[in-house]
Amino acid sequence: MDWNISVAYLAYHDLKLREVPSPRISSDTIAFSAGGIRSCMRDLLVFYGSLLRAIATSTRIEELSINVEELRTIFDASIPLKASKALREQSYGMGWGSTQLPNQVSEITSNSGILDTYPTIGGLVN
Repeated sequence: MDWNISVAYLAYHDLKLREVPSPRISSDTIAFSAGGIRSCMRDLLVFYGSLLRAIATSTRIEELSINVEELRTIFDASIPLKASKALREQSYGMGWGSTQLPNQVSEITSNSGILDTYPTIGGLVN
């Protein structure tokens, strides 16, 4: 098993972080874009390669069933997260969630918007 992986955490109801078990994703399973919380370059290449092929081979953009206004966002290097309770900058890009520390853990979770407060990670001292 490859141990060179990122570890995902979610904020639990008691505001403590819990590790999310690794999903059983392989080339034999289907996981849209990246399985929600984990990405690898292979996943992203397959997803964006398929999207580019669909665009290149479509005779009409309407055939794609994609909101044309969102295409720029899909292909942007990073997009801002609209985190209403975030203390500082948060963005998502290239399969990674990014946040300026200290900040709250909340936006890229299945708990987003459920709790009133979320744990703050990081400190002001390096």
